[in-house]
Amino acid sequence: MDSVERQFCALLQDEGIGTLYERIVKGRMLRGLAEKYGYTSILEFGIPVTRGYDNLPFLEQGLQVTVADADVEHARAVWPFSQMPTFSTLETAPMADLVWSFARVQLDVAVLDHMLAHARRHVLVFVPNILNPGAPLHAAYHLVTRARCHHAERGPARLRTRAGLVKLLRQRGLHVVDSGYIDAPPIPNIAFSLRELRDAFGLRSNGATPGKPSAKDPAPMWSRIEALTRFESLPVTRSMRPILGHHIFAIGAM
Repeated sequence: MDSVERQFCALLQDEGIGTLYERIVKGRMLRGLAEKYGYTSILEFGIPVTRGYDNLPFLEQGLQVTVADADVEHARAVWPFSQMPTFSTLETAPMADLVWSFARVQLDVAVLDHMLAHARRHVLVFVPNILNPGAPLHAAYHLVTRARCHHAERGPARLRTRAGLVKLLRQRGLHVVDSGYIDAPPIPNIAFSLRELRDAFGLRSNGATPGKPSAKDPAPMWSRIEALTRFESLPVTRSMRPILGHHIFAIGAM
């Protein structure tokens, strides 16, 4: 267990194993991209889903990291790690070698145009996979609870496919250097937490506003996640990723 994954498992357990698994496999991917392409500066453009936490691997590598968001003061206030990025508004975000966003482009394609204005070399975008079996379960959750959807599992179906995402980048004049699926455990991407489900049915007694998380023993959670990552890395599951993958990614070169 490296330092990044230890901190994730210690401080973010309340997010649930699905979200924590996503952060860990994504973190391994991001670390690998930085090593492969030699980035020195990173910008995450908008953090409503990630809260900027997934930049921790970049910070551990000693890269210059900026987290830009509309509510940058809140992002700074709830940041749980000792390594700190630079916090910026969207309007004042700097240029960077890699500009990336998670689950935003399918909601507003203009986000990609803003990313391009800040990118020196690459843009990296992730979108939720419309073909994952969790998609209808997520729709059923909102149908039953009548809760307004604030999750990332929205937007045109065509932009939540690999072909659609690649086409979008090419339409912007980008050379797509890689694309594929990530976060493919043997559990569906329902995209809502048990906490949300309890809240929807009024089952929570503690109405306190969550703040910075407290640390927990990371070892048991990390062991559970490692068991899931072994499943995703099996050669036999590679052909199943278009269905099992919770998210699709594409990297575009300027």
